[in-house]
Amino acid sequence: MHDKDYDVIISGCGPAGALLGYLLAQSSVKILILEKEQFPRYKTCAGGLQHRAAKLIPFDISPVIERVISGIYFSFKNQNNILRKYGSPIIYTVKRPGFDNFLAQKAAQKGCEIKFGKKVTGYEVFSNYVIVKTACKDYRAKILAGADGARGAVHRQIMQESSCRKILGYEVEISAGTKSVNTDGLKDEAGLNQEMIYKDKSGNKFDFTDNLRLDFGGVKRGYCWVFPKSDILSCGIGAPFGDVKSLKPYFNLFLEKFNSYETAGNIKSAKIYAHTIPVMDKDTKFCAERVATIGDAACLADGFTGEGLYNCFRSAIILKECIMEAFDLSDFSFSNYYGKINDSIYKEIKYSMLFTRAFYASIKFFYKLVTENSRIFSSCCRILRGERSYADALKKLEFFKF
Repeated sequence: MHDKDYDVIISGCGPAGALLGYLLAQSSVKILILEKEQFPRYKTCAGGLQHRAAKLIPFDISPVIERVISGIYFSFKNQNNILRKYGSPIIYTVKRPGFDNFLAQKAAQKGCEIKFGKKVTGYEVFSNYVIVKTACKDYRAKILAGADGARGAVHRQIMQESSCRKILGYEVEISAGTKSVNTDGLKDEAGLNQEMIYKDKSGNKFDFTDNLRLDFGGVKRGYCWVFPKSDILSCGIGAPFGDVKSLKPYFNLFLEKFNSYETAGNIKSAKIYAHTIPVMDKDTKFCAERVATIGDAACLADGFTGEGLYNCFRSAIILKECIMEAFDLSDFSFSNYYGKINDSIYKEIKYSMLFTRAFYASIKFFYKLVTENSRIFSSCCRILRGERSYADALKKLEFFKF
């Protein structure tokens, strides 16, 4: 039974769902978010928020920023670390439990009703409304927005027989091995001023105060990463599903060499989490009559980096506009949303896949270009900052003609 009607029900209160709820609440839309977990909750994620993604958030997020990243340590098959610096922030790091909870609170403050511990199990579409099902009761709304990720019920039901590409990731969090200390004179946009110096087993020193680490060449079409937070390092590896055979063995070797003597015992007892990153394909279904998905539920991760927050925010902004149009025109087909996603986000995902093929087909050549050519490195940073696109990069390199 349902006891209350809503304009929009959102399944999932992760970053995509919370931002959509916040934006709709600004327009006095009656919203309910149903979230299966109790917040804050653990979320497997490197916690990298690209500068271009942060710019899409319409409120101050500095309280939950852990690090402001302007440099990258590069290595190839875990050898010869090279630090490259950029003059502006390229990535911010966040701890997903706190970040997601912060966004949810912002949505609630705007008037968005949120029910935690309510798992959506499916939905049924009628001519004038949608029934959203949970284990305890049903809810009714004019529109259902799926923001429940790659494993959610809305995602699975709307996908039906369509498909998407998938990236498999493994991640573990370790202690930095050294105590963070205050240093005079170090200030950044988030007001952070903590130093983090880390030494691996071989004695290599990494300054993770404002740098992260990327390792290429160890797995086919994939890479390892180390993203620093205030007191921990998020270490991970990812590659497309078709190339995952060597993923975990190489990750173990990477961790064994990277971990210091102080943290070696800690890593053995730490849990390694696996997660799936969905990437849209040409026949991926992401909307239907009165139902539309955003973020990972719509398979909108970047085809090269596997990053998902930028497109999750972009899709939430686009869907908000399309929902308001649906109410104005009494047209709930979401054909406008389908067109806008395909013309913007999916087009960029296709270019990211072309960039991926070019990069990994000549990995040693490109790795040398990025680490030795300042102009190429700066171009990559500008993509992360939203100042350039993959299409721009491909045209510049003249590997493809468009």
